[in-house]
Amino acid sequence: MAWVIAIAIVLLDVLPAALLLHRRRARTLQTNESTCRRLVENSPNRPEMPDADGRLPALNQGFTLIEILIVVIILGILAATVISQVANATNNAREASLTNNLRTVRGELERYRIGHFYEYPTVFEGDASQVLHKTQPDGTVDPEGPCGPYLPRIPVNSFNNKATVQVEAGSAGAGDSSHGWHYDSTTGRFRPDDSDHADL
Repeated sequence: MAWVIAIAIVLLDVLPAALLLHRRRARTLQTNESTCRRLVENSPNRPEMPDADGRLPALNQGFTLIEILIVVIILGILAATVISQVANATNNAREASLTNNLRTVRGELERYRIGHFYEYPTVFEGDASQVLHKTQPDGTVDPEGPCGPYLPRIPVNSFNNKATVQVEAGSAGAGDSSHGWHYDSTTGRFRPDDSDHADL
């Protein structure tokens, strides 16, 4: 990122002088063209002109190639800077979403543990889910149970877009991205299943 800023600063220092130099050259060419036109028009041996009015073609007042290239370079640098900032903002938003989901689920798992004789749930998904449905204190799913539900749904892992939970005793399979989350039913550890965030 630092090199992009350095290039931009150098270009901003050089551009005004370069543009001024090219415009002075353009004005000099225009002045020379006007002088030649007057000399030709006042000459007694003036040759025939290609147009009906007997005037030389007007000087092209468009941008020079180097001016266009400079503008393209500036736009490229600005685009690279903006794209980098957008990418960083997107990644930061994903990180924030992941952190918030982890905090919510881990907090609810502790609530479940307190209400179920200090045991963590063993089923996370489906009709037998102990966190998505009401349960009895012994962990049995019961629509009339006094405990839960603890989550309305399984949150989505914002880095692999999966909302499934791999439940197992132990952590051997964590981080293989086969699911959105990995849950150790023995220790109650809930974490992302993608390789970049499995240690959170």
